[in-house]
Amino acid sequence: LCLTASQLHRSQLVGREAGTDQDSSSVDELIHLCICSDDSDFRPAVVAIRSAVASARQPERFVFHFITTPDLSVRFARAARLQLPGIHVEVHADEDVQNTIQSRIEFRSSAGRKGLASAFNFAPFYLPLFLSQSSETYSAQTRRL
Repeated sequence: LCLTASQLHRSQLVGREAGTDQDSSSVDELIHLCICSDDSDFRPAVVAIRSAVASARQPERFVFHFITTPDLSVRFARAARLQLPGIHVEVHADEDVQNTIQSRIEFRSSAGRKGLASAFNFAPFYLPLFLSQSSETYSAQTRRL
């Protein structure tokens, strides 16, 4: 599901109260898509981003946010410049938020795979913190070819 900022924050009753069900969002609004991962293999993220861009009517509206560890953020920013030319990608990392999430995860040996206890499986619940100005951000936007 992809929503523009106004769709996400707008009351659902606005259109009904005005007597219209039409969507009043602008066709020029940016659409923000987030991927959270601490995997050092960036290929799945690159494929997902390329696929979204290739199948979109207006790919220029997309802003991709890749949320990862501070160590991987520099590597992904470099990979995005090489692998995703012309696509607006922002890379976010915040070690404090990551540590806060990790401190709240308790892994029980009977619970299954330990890899599922990664902080980045829970990062979508903390997107406002990762996307805030205090988060370390690397802009990987490159010129459109």
